[in-house]
Parts: sequence; structure tokens; C-alpha cells
Amino acid sequence: MVISIGSLPDGAGWAGMGEINPDLLALLVCPETHAPLVEHEGWLYSTDGRSRRKYPIREGIPILLVPESRIAEPEEFEAVMKASKKAVPVDAVNEVGHSR
Repeated sequence: MVISIGSLPDGAGWAGMGEINPDLLALLVCPETHAPLVEHEGWLYSTDGRSRRKYPIREGIPILLVPESRIAEPEEFEAVMKASKKAVPVDAVNEVGHSR
């Protein structure tokens, strides 16, 4: 199977790179919590409600490195998860932050 990350439009910068291929996105997980990821406005958000990590997408490439990630504000995380309908409820997460 060949999975493409997407093509860059002419003159594209760091944002607006086009979407990550859904087949690839289905394989990716948060490197910290192993929760599924959702794409939103140039970021991949962990669906884990405790970590609220978001990872940048640069030039169409997901950067899944914890030091490069940011922690989304609770309101931002909630809005993204509501839009994606994929949040892992906080009470469904164990002490180490892994989904049950």
C-alpha cells in the first residue's frame, strides 16, 4: 500500500498544507499516550483528554515528537474534539494517560 501525505500547493508555507491522507492518519497515534489523533488547522491533536497534546504538521509532514508538541488550552481541546467527535473521555484514561 502506498500512503501519500499530500501535495504542496504552489507557494504554500507552513500552514494550509492540505490534509493528511486518511489511511495514514488512521495509523498514527500520540507518541506520549498512544491515543488516536485528529487533524485540525495544521495540527494533529491527541484525543486524550488528560494530555491535550497537539503536534504540528509542517510542509505536509506530521511532526510526532513530544518536544515539538504543544498542550492545547482546555477550551481549544474541547472545541476540536467536539468538531471531530473523537475525544477520549478523561474518566476513560488510566493513571499513566493511556486509554483503557
